[in-house]
Amino acid sequence: RARTLLSWDSHTFAIALTEYDVNGLHPHAPGYPVYVALGRLAHVLLPDPSDAYTLLSILCVAGATALVYALGRSLAGRSVGFGATVLLLAAPLAHVHGLTANVYAADLACSVAVAWAAWHVHRSPSPRRLAGLAILFALAIGVRPSLAMFLAPIVAWAAQRPPWSLRAQVRRLAPPAAHGAAVCL
Repeated sequence: RARTLLSWDSHTFAIALTEYDVNGLHPHAPGYPVYVALGRLAHVLLPDPSDAYTLLSILCVAGATALVYALGRSLAGRSVGFGATVLLLAAPLAHVHGLTANVYAADLACSVAVAWAAWHVHRSPSPRRLAGLAILFALAIGVRPSLAMFLAPIVAWAAQRPPWSLRAQVRRLAPPAAHGAAVCL
């Protein structure tokens, strides 16, 4: 594990554990509110900012690994789930970002969680699953706001289903979208 903070971003996140001020660049814009909140939870257990964020990274890679298996298994069976998990665990970036204090492991976990939820909404749609997807999407954006543009297409894909009229889609998507926005705010 990293014994020091390795990047400027890590330093700004460390300062944000005790003094959250986006205007003061700790952390830098757009603020990463959910990631900092998770870091603060880890900071309760571990007083060193590097250790706290590294613990968060380890937990995120572990969660992402379990979700990659679950997603692969639901898509095409156990062997695909296992193969996807092996590929993730063989990826050098998963090791680097899983053992350092940065946002990328949380980015991975959020992306896989949203993909997993989107698949389940698409496969077996229900208002409860759609609301869960909206909440996960909002939390992912709070962890790393740039995920909005990368994950929005898969969320839209999961939410679209017959009837295809615009009015029906707005009526169907408005409640979970409002709920997700409220969670993010």
